[in-house]
Amino acid sequence: MLTVRVLPREGVTLRAAVTTVEVTGVLALGHVWAGGTLPSATWLAAMAVVVLGAGLLVLRGRVRPLVALPALVAAQLLLHAWITALTPTATTGGDPLHHHVHAVLDPRMLAVHVAGGLVTAVAWELRTRAVEVVVSWTRQQLPPLPSLRLVPAPVPAPAALLTRFVVSAAPRRGPPVVPAPA
Repeated sequence: MLTVRVLPREGVTLRAAVTTVEVTGVLALGHVWAGGTLPSATWLAAMAVVVLGAGLLVLRGRVRPLVALPALVAAQLLLHAWITALTPTATTGGDPLHHHVHAVLDPRMLAVHVAGGLVTAVAWELRTRAVEVVVSWTRQQLPPLPSLRLVPAPVPAPAALLTRFVVSAAPRRGPPVVPAPA
């Protein structure tokens, strides 16, 4: 029987928080750039909490970002609807000089939110890959050490035996050895 154990990845919360700031910032800036208005900071913080929860799921490896791409684009469109419903101009009927309340998605706003979903997927995927690369660098195995053969060290002959051998050895060449006078 196969048993799978899921180990928590380190640093997921920090990476998800950084990605949440990026995604919420891209959402807000893109929405304003495309001509929309933003709700209060409280509602933007609530949206950031939703994005953080999704980021924790993706970065823990439970959902692959490329599989979740359609869901991310749908979430961007849902966030657009949420922003539109919560803006002061949408709830009060709007300013008469404000010609575009975004009750419907125009092509520019749709493109911005689709791009926001793509940016989210790319940010999550790149963070996951970067962490995997760094972790693989720290967990690389060292190459095996060459096997060492133990060679016995030569045992030197005791000095007493060596001197007796040299003294007792008769010279093989030359004149005979004459003992020195005392």
